[in-house]
Amino acid sequence: MDSNVQTDLQTEAVFSGSHNENVMIPQGTTSYLRSSTPQLGSITVHGTLIIENRDLTITTRWIKVMSTGRLFAGSAASPITNKVIINLIGDKTTASPMGHEASDGGTLGSKGIAVVSGGTIELFGATSVVWSTLCKHAHIGAKSIELKVTVPWKAGDEIVIATTDFNTVGRAVPRGAPHQTEYRNITSVSGRVVNFAEPLQYMHYGRNAESAEVGLLTRNIVIQGDAGSVNSNFGGHVLIRKAKSAKISGVEFTRMGQKGIMGRYPIHFHKAFGVANADFFVEKSAIHHNFQRCLAIHDTQGVHVRNNVAGSTNGHCFFLEDGSEFGNSFIGNLAVDAEPVEKSDPDQLIPTDDSPSMFWITNPNNTYVRNVAVGGKFGFWFSLPYHPNGLSKDAYDGVIYPRYTPLRDFTSNKAHSTEFGLMMDHHQKDDGTTCTCFYTPRQGPFTLRPGQIDKSPPVFAEIKNFVAYKCRSHGIWVRGENMRILNPLLLNNLMGALLIGKSEFGNPLIIQGGRIIGETGNYGHRLNGDSRSRPHHQRFRPVGGLQQYDNRGGQYIRDVQFKNLITDSARPASAHAAHGGINVLYALNKMRSLTYQNSQTFYVEPGSDVVDQRKNVALQDIDGTTTGSYGTWITSNNHLQRRAGCVGKPDMNVQFCPRGPNQYVQLRIDNRNTGLTEFSGLHTDGSKEPESVFYKLGVSTNPMHLHGGNDNSMAVDVEARQKFSMKFLHPTPPQLRVSIDGAAPGEWVLV
Repeated sequence: MDSNVQTDLQTEAVFSGSHNENVMIPQGTTSYLRSSTPQLGSITVHGTLIIENRDLTITTRWIKVMSTGRLFAGSAASPITNKVIINLIGDKTTASPMGHEASDGGTLGSKGIAVVSGGTIELFGATSVVWSTLCKHAHIGAKSIELKVTVPWKAGDEIVIATTDFNTVGRAVPRGAPHQTEYRNITSVSGRVVNFAEPLQYMHYGRNAESAEVGLLTRNIVIQGDAGSVNSNFGGHVLIRKAKSAKISGVEFTRMGQKGIMGRYPIHFHKAFGVANADFFVEKSAIHHNFQRCLAIHDTQGVHVRNNVAGSTNGHCFFLEDGSEFGNSFIGNLAVDAEPVEKSDPDQLIPTDDSPSMFWITNPNNTYVRNVAVGGKFGFWFSLPYHPNGLSKDAYDGVIYPRYTPLRDFTSNKAHSTEFGLMMDHHQKDDGTTCTCFYTPRQGPFTLRPGQIDKSPPVFAEIKNFVAYKCRSHGIWVRGENMRILNPLLLNNLMGALLIGKSEFGNPLIIQGGRIIGETGNYGHRLNGDSRSRPHHQRFRPVGGLQQYDNRGGQYIRDVQFKNLITDSARPASAHAAHGGINVLYALNKMRSLTYQNSQTFYVEPGSDVVDQRKNVALQDIDGTTTGSYGTWITSNNHLQRRAGCVGKPDMNVQFCPRGPNQYVQLRIDNRNTGLTEFSGLHTDGSKEPESVFYKLGVSTNPMHLHGGNDNSMAVDVEARQKFSMKFLHPTPPQLRVSIDGAAPGEWVLV
């Protein structure tokens, strides 16, 4: 053995028996850590530090792995089977005693483990099954659960049992609704049966796609903040720059993250781009009960995040930061619970942290397969900036455009017990707020300048086999074009899916295959004597399977099964719904090959006394599987859309109108006054939206009251080749554009 090799960091030659020593492992030497340390000031690794497979605790303010340094604990072939704890200590500070990254001067912070460019960190703890699901219900008062697989978990291990009911984050939560995710310490395990001492407080469903997830939180290697971290919300952090290798497997991260300090997360790959043959992964780990984020990837490519259990954090959990992150993969991860950081909290990092997601996605060119999101406000939130922002803005402007980038792979993911399961809208702006903008995937090339990219050929983005249940609002909410939602399974949501689509290239937003089920046997925690838990604090809020919206279509629905969407004494329900806002459905929206079991086909929420056309519908049943007659139009039950042969369906508030020589089109009125871009200045009461009364000539003297959905336009679905008159309820704008969308060649509307 070389004379420079230290065999034990507790030897007098290294520490002299004192506390707060700053230890350095010189370049070209190897040190073996074989026993617990006193409280150290720091460890700086220029050479190699090997943590041996023994029960030990390292207590230090920080560890820094330099460009020539290597930090090892176990290996893939021989993982750590004993208990190795790295305890990071220190008071809250924004100073950076660990110094700076040489390549760009970025700070490394304090109370952490930092791996600078060129360094290596490889930590392997022994673990096998990290999460599973129940194979049968776990009832209130139970002291055991049965899983679908045999697990090698041990007495003393901590587990999380995910809720299978509605969540407690978001605007729709009824008063008194409890948080139902539960944590337990195992007393014994027998095959698939896991026992614990404290009885369950809530029922956890255990059947089919709604079976509760159960995750193991205990690992042999533990990286944690000190006990004082809890009061200060200032835990440890792991920061990885352009490392040569970063392999983390079977590690527990708890009391980590430094709330309110940018870039200080439990695990953070920060600007680790462009590393040739880099090997970065985090797998089989537990990232729980932390103060900020779970795992963040910032301007880094090629990180593999797989089979981890994470959650119980503040703000977004799994986090892509600027939109420059691509080629990363998230596979088989379980994320449970994220709490909002309100705007009034001085520790809020970005505005959207008040609406936390379990997976925050800023670039679609990444892989998400078999992940499960539980809790938060959003399960999976694609919040795509126009171009990368933050520190990445200048480097990638003109190269990467996330809102036009094709979706790499989004397959077999699940979200439940959240407000929105999958959100592909409310996209990020440079200032951190969001906009209602379209995702329009294009072929590229992405070296084109703005104004050219959106003219490149379209490509389809496919969302495959997505499952969402117990969402207080929508299982799926997407705004875009050239998208296919294939074989979804949506159960027990207020609304199964909302499609907001347009089709400038003739490629519609499609939902094909799958099932949308209004209610199952998963009754949940019942409040106020109700028969089941309800998604919304407004108990009588209508429930729907599929909701379609404007933005110029078209949307095609085919081969979808609807089940258990029937009106009862508690609330209206239907397979197709138009309620909860202004719904002017583009007249190119089509449906075919649909089946209904115990389901009302339509329910259009009646318009208010003031605004008649707020729920304006024009859909076509191509093959008659919905209406009983092919080519039938489903329209709002009003005289403006009525024509010969229409049959009213008052219980649905729609009418079925036979196919005929004229189709339905969308009539749009836009204010084109260049000196007055809104209608607002034309109102005497200061309101912004346009208003008018609208007549169908020769049919009725009873006008319809039209009301715009935004500040400078209004729309209504009407039959083509008809004549109408309208009168504004405020001064008429000097310049108007009247147009029809979705019209066949030669069709017209006279106003």
